[in-house]
Amino acid sequence: AAVMARVLPTWRVGRFSISWLAPLAGAWLLALIAGLLVGWPTAALGYAAGLLAGAWLTLLLPRSRAGARGGAKVKGGRIATTRLRGGGSRLAPFLLAALAGHWLLLAFSFPTHAADLLLALIIGLAWAEPEIERGSKRGPKRRKARSEKGLGLTPLRLAAAAAAAFAFSLSAAGARAWWLWLLAAALLFLAALTQTPSANSPSQAALAFATPLLLMIPALLLNRFPGISAWFAYIWFWLWLFLQILILASPPRDIAAPTFSRARLFASTLVLLSISLLLALPVFGDIAYKSAILSPWDAAARDRYMQRASLLSPHDHILAAGIVPTEQLTLPPDAALDHPQSRRIIALYEQAMQAQPLAPEPPAAYAEWLRQRAAVDPAAIEPAFAMFARALALSPNDIQTRNRLALLRADAGDLDGAIADLEALLQVDPLYGPTYRNLAQLHLRRGDVAAAKAVLERGVELVFWWPALSEALAALP
Repeated sequence: AAVMARVLPTWRVGRFSISWLAPLAGAWLLALIAGLLVGWPTAALGYAAGLLAGAWLTLLLPRSRAGARGGAKVKGGRIATTRLRGGGSRLAPFLLAALAGHWLLLAFSFPTHAADLLLALIIGLAWAEPEIERGSKRGPKRRKARSEKGLGLTPLRLAAAAAAAFAFSLSAAGARAWWLWLLAAALLFLAALTQTPSANSPSQAALAFATPLLLMIPALLLNRFPGISAWFAYIWFWLWLFLQILILASPPRDIAAPTFSRARLFASTLVLLSISLLLALPVFGDIAYKSAILSPWDAAARDRYMQRASLLSPHDHILAAGIVPTEQLTLPPDAALDHPQSRRIIALYEQAMQAQPLAPEPPAAYAEWLRQRAAVDPAAIEPAFAMFARALALSPNDIQTRNRLALLRADAGDLDGAIADLEALLQVDPLYGPTYRNLAQLHLRRGDVAAAKAVLERGVELVFWWPALSEALAALP
């Protein structure tokens, strides 16, 4: 909201600003549409999307000449530009694009090393905005002349920074992801080109766009491999990112210098670097954790990577619980809970629950692991029920966990109770396919083929996109 208030045009009716009207109206409108069409839990997603859509709409509105020129007044030997009616920041589209990208990462978990990198990018864009400029009595005329004759390559530099950061996020996927990056880079280049003055030559525009990408190449190559290579890739990316910030914040030849001094810029960089390094420690932990996953048959390397991951990211509950499938590769099928490898897995789940006591994922995963162990060790049944109760206390509407609890109840001998639980669960969420499959399997265990067929037919009708139900229906005797 603070960034939008700074960059959006200041449209006024009389003495009142109405810049907030389009974002606010868009937010509530899309929240209402999402709630009515999809369900009220999605209203928050619609609100965020509508807020950004309304901000974009405000930026597309025509601006008055006064707002386009801006105003200026001398104060303490410096010239401060003011945004008049219909004004706004010329970097507004890029700032909002960074915010939109951050929101998409958080909302949809797009695979990248770290969403917090965009925080530094947004700060760099804010530094690059010459809203307060150094000048003299002839400052306005001098700035106007420079603007007319200068290159104005800042939008291209910003677009190139975004394209290079996107390339880094896709680099681990290799050649399969390059078509997506090429499409995004082309669109970014065209969008930035429309924001730059026509005085730019094609060679200057291409060089401004290509330079950040060329500087990113070492990180793109290093990020293809786990372990120490990925660590160096991430370090290179951070150094590249701060270089881009300094380039954007330093006074280019086509605009006047920003008001803050070099000492202030240096101090701000040190503060930002210190905070960012602290924020980045869990990211290094995530790299170490993924390196452990990619070392399934090397116990020593796996232990070393997990020790680093736990040290750098002690509150990440996904680390300890997520390594269990790799650890289970060396667990004998008939191993009981007192097997050394079983005790190791139990310790990992305990570590995950200690890292985030209120996160439902570790107890849910632990409960499912115990349910599977109960097939070979009856001693796992009681702790499995306890873990299911803990997981559902934290997340009562977890449909998958409630399905697995019903299966555990059936395995423990309460077949009728498990069937009743799954029937009740279909009233809560009739579009979750595994519930129909599990319910049909329980009916078959009871010998009721007709009931199993009826359940699967109902599931195929409602969850027609999930082929497992039609396959199960075809396999019935």
